Amino acid sequence: MTADIPSDEVSRLDALRELNILDTESEKEFDELTALAVHICLAPIALISLIDEHRQWFKSKVGLDLTETSRDIAFCAHAILQPTSLMEVPDTQLDKRFLDNPLVLESPHIRFYAGAPLIGIDGYALGTLCVIDHVPRTLSEAQRTALTVLSRAIAQQIELGRRLRRVKSSTGVLLTQNSRLEAQLEIGAANLKDEVVMHNESELLSRQILDRALDGVINLDKQGRVTYWNSEAERIFGYSSDYAHSRDIIELLLPTHQHEVIRQLMEQFLVVGADENNHHRFEINAVRKDGCKVPVEIALIVLQRDGECFFNCFVRDLTEHNKNIEELRISAITFNSQDAIIITDADLRTLRVNQRVVDITGYSSADLIGLRPSL
Repeated sequence: MTADIPSDEVSRLDALRELNILDTESEKEFDELTALAVHICLAPIALISLIDEHRQWFKSKVGLDLTETSRDIAFCAHAILQPTSLMEVPDTQLDKRFLDNPLVLESPHIRFYAGAPLIGIDGYALGTLCVIDHVPRTLSEAQRTALTVLSRAIAQQIELGRRLRRVKSSTGVLLTQNSRLEAQLEIGAANLKDEVVMHNESELLSRQILDRALDGVINLDKQGRVTYWNSEAERIFGYSSDYAHSRDIIELLLPTHQHEVIRQLMEQFLVVGADENNHHRFEINAVRKDGCKVPVEIALIVLQRDGECFFNCFVRDLTEHNKNIEELRISAITFNSQDAIIITDADLRTLRVNQRVVDITGYSSADLIGLRPSL
């Protein structure tokens, strides 16, 4: 049975095509999330599927050789019709929508499907992260939660790519032969290599573009003093641009015991000089203005202008990323444990249970949510 067309289809397709992601090469960051879905859901197949006008195209795939199928037979075309919830089909042969589907009757012989919608920044369902099996089954509550968390991470990764391409397109007018800025940053799992050149007459435009960048952008002189600090850096670290300017970056952001090590590293980078391969990426716990630690990923590049070396840093706040990873870790532990595990809030009301609790009590996980466990 062919899926209905979403009521917002025209706008949804516009949003999808604006991403410029269709028919792009595979990317490690997406493939890692797809592989994680396979591992957590114990499924032989997982796909990141994007629903175009006449086809579904797979940005990432594990366990399937196809790169796309007709939209007419796409399970994910049904899943995007309920964008606020995960669609689960325990047995395709018992679901009238898929009884005569070629993907059920022939290879890959789908008997089980679960798809979590990928919701773009504009609220449109672009596609799904789905897992597939060759036998009838269901997901546990922990697996459903993990699949939903992964789908959010993928949607964020797609949006990051869109914004970075927009910045790259905007900065194309700034290219010159005399001055080049090369930045590399891996995002959530993405590698960014971008050339941004600041012509003296375009300095204001350059700053405006960088100030709207998704990541913190910090420039340092060769002594490590701040010469530029964009608005995202202000958000991440809590210091205004005016306050940060001319301050030593190491003393401003790093705990005392790390000062000497990082200073030596920066000196070593300067010895190599402004070389296109002289870029470095590392994770570190910085210290915010309020004294709290913030995990960040830093891509640092040594550049040269007017014969003087300087540093350019792209900074990404890892707080949300680490939170998602921890959620996935807890979900995986909860699901795989042979012990009965109940997760509660501060009032001891049940938030989550694993399959072992369901087996012991005979109640579904939905029945147990909100109850106080009896000791």
